[in-house]
Amino acid sequence: MLKQGDKFKDGKTGRIYTVSAVDQDSIILELEDGSHQAMPNRIKPKTSIRTLVSDRLMMLTALPSSF
Repeated sequence: MLKQGDKFKDGKTGRIYTVSAVDQDSIILELEDGSHQAMPNRIKPKTSIRTLVSDRLMMLTALPSSF
């Protein structure tokens, strides 16, 4: 399970993320540039963090930049 302060690197983009906060509903990630991003806390035991972050990034990049 993720906890505050955990760091990980996205294998596809090379970005490094730090977990800022975790609660029952969401995980708050801090990106290298200091910005924060929330994502649903729905990690299943067999789901790798790389897959989860990669899926989330694909969803984010599909949004218009003015969103």
